[in-house]
Amino acid sequence: MARFSARLRLISKALLELGPSQLALYGLYRLGLISGYFRWQTSSVERAPEQGANRYTLKPMLVLPPRQELISILDEVGYARLLGQAEEIVAGGVRLFGGELRPLKLQPPEPRLHWTAYEQEGIPGEEDVKDFWEPARFGWA
Repeated sequence: MARFSARLRLISKALLELGPSQLALYGLYRLGLISGYFRWQTSSVERAPEQGANRYTLKPMLVLPPRQELISILDEVGYARLLGQAEEIVAGGVRLFGGELRPLKLQPPEPRLHWTAYEQEGIPGEEDVKDFWEPARFGWA
């Protein structure tokens, strides 16, 4: 009975904080995970590419100034620090969230599972999913 009342308090607090529409959307998301609907809809069946699939061209979002202009902005200490960080990355290391140097891992752990399995069970060997996602965001670069 205590567990039911705790769950009811949690639901009422979520309803107050998030509102009915957000809570309903979260409920639908959880139902899609639990029922296997998302797994079924996003199966790994390879589909033949449509003809003309490459008709879009990407435009650069950022145009960097010339190398000498960038170097002129940095003082000697900043330039040396920047080169040191670049050398760490080239050597296969990364400082996620500005922390300690650690090996850069871009491959998911084996065996590879459907994304819904990671969502429900977590990622093997990782306490926090942020540690798994962060290398792929390339903020460290």
